[in-house]
Amino acid sequence: MQCETVGTSSVNISPNIGTVGPSGSYVVSPSSTQTYTITAVSGSMIITKSVTVEVSSPPVVAQFTAAPKSIELGGSSTLTWNVSGATEVTIEPELGTVPSAGSSFVFPNKTTVYVLTASSECCVVNRSVTVQVSQYPVPAYLPVVVLFNISPDSIFKGNSATLEWVVLNADSVVIDQGIGPVSPSGSIVVSPASSTTYTLTAINIYGYRQVSISIVVFVV
Repeated sequence: MQCETVGTSSVNISPNIGTVGPSGSYVVSPSSTQTYTITAVSGSMIITKSVTVEVSSPPVVAQFTAAPKSIELGGSSTLTWNVSGATEVTIEPELGTVPSAGSSFVFPNKTTVYVLTASSECCVVNRSVTVQVSQYPVPAYLPVVVLFNISPDSIFKGNSATLEWVVLNADSVVIDQGIGPVSPSGSIVVSPASSTTYTLTAINIYGYRQVSISIVVFVV
C-alpha cells in the first residue's frame, strides 16, 4: 500500500498502522477483506481517503471419502463429500457437477481414481480417492454389502460419528467393536476413544462377506 500527502502536519493510517510519514509505502497482510483509511491533518483541515484490500480464501474440502475403498467387480462404493467456500464442485469421472455436500453410489468396473475439484473466485482445490476393483465377481448367492460407511471419518476424542450399512441376501449381520448383531440395514452412533476399524460380517448358508472401515480419532 502506497500513500503520499503534501503540506500536512500529521498522517495516520488505520487500522493497525498508526502514524506514518507524508509519503511512503507499507506492506499489509490482512486475513480477510479490510478497508484502510488514511487521515491527513493540515491546520484545521482533516482529509480522509480509504482503500479496500479484497482477500479471497480457497475452498475448504472438509471430507472426500469412498466407502468401501475396495470392492469386487459388480459391487458399489459410496463417495461422500463436504466442501465450503466453493462456487463450483465437480467429481470426475461419472458424476460431473455436484452440490457442495452429498453422497453418491458409484459402480466402477475397474480400479478408478475419483477427483473432486472445488473452485472459487481465486483458487482451485483438488482432492482424490481411489476405489480398488477386484476383477473376480462375487457369486450371486453370497451376501452383498451394498453400503458400509462412517461419517465423519475423523473426529476429536469425545465426539461422535455415524455408522450406516445396507446388506442384501444375508441371514445375519454382525459388526465388531462391541456392536454385535444388527439388522440388514440401519445406522448407529459411535464414540470411539481412539482410532478404530469397524468390520461388518454378513453371513448366509453359502458363506460370508466382510467389509471394514476406519475412523481416525484425534486426542488433544
